[in-house]
Amino acid sequence: MAQPIVGAIEHWIDIDGSVYTIDRRNNQKPKLIKKSQSEVKGYKYCGIKYKNGKVITKRVHRLVAEAFIPNPNGYRVVGHKNNIKSDNRVENLYWTTVKENTQKAFDDGLAVNDKGGKDSQSKPVVMYDTYTNQELGRYGSCKEAERETGLSLTTICRQVKYHRPTRKPYYFRYEDDEDTCQDVIGMFDFDSDKLIKTFLNSGDASRSTEISERTICQQVQNGVKPGRKRNEVYFLSVKSKKKNKN
Repeated sequence: MAQPIVGAIEHWIDIDGSVYTIDRRNNQKPKLIKKSQSEVKGYKYCGIKYKNGKVITKRVHRLVAEAFIPNPNGYRVVGHKNNIKSDNRVENLYWTTVKENTQKAFDDGLAVNDKGGKDSQSKPVVMYDTYTNQELGRYGSCKEAERETGLSLTTICRQVKYHRPTRKPYYFRYEDDEDTCQDVIGMFDFDSDKLIKTFLNSGDASRSTEISERTICQQVQNGVKPGRKRNEVYFLSVKSKKKNKN
């Protein structure tokens, strides 16, 4: 039996991965139709119209999992038991973690680059939480990280090679990189110098505090506590707190 897709307008998903909607075209009597799906790198996608009026292309296997599979641990990844990405039957899907999903790919012999050791992108990389520096996942290469996370290969490669600043709650480093800590912006209490909160970037800090981004940037660039108290807080660049791997 099909279930409504949460937040969508007249869209349903069934246990086999079929998506349905209401056809109201040509002033005909509304009827239920099955929507077509596209395929990219083995995954099935379908455009879903949400209540805010936007049409968002969603991975079908995730829609099935969200509708029919309990997720008590709050996992963010949906895996395929038989490794066939287009097989979106509910009995073939399960909630998992990035780390467990990557390990399954290794165990099943799927985490191999097309060019093997000769590939310049075959060097192992690690995904970290920007705020805590906690490890989120390990991958055999930038390409594998792209496949498993759905993130841009260009973004991943630039981060591991050049330590480019990130605007996301995650970042990547080579496995053997000693500098694994990402700079974030810390907000400190002016009187006690106590760290109150961290932000990904100056824009994030400005939106949260309503302090001008220009002021925040100037303080971060200066790298020292302001001499005069203009606000109850001040901002400095800090390294995210490093945690040991589990």
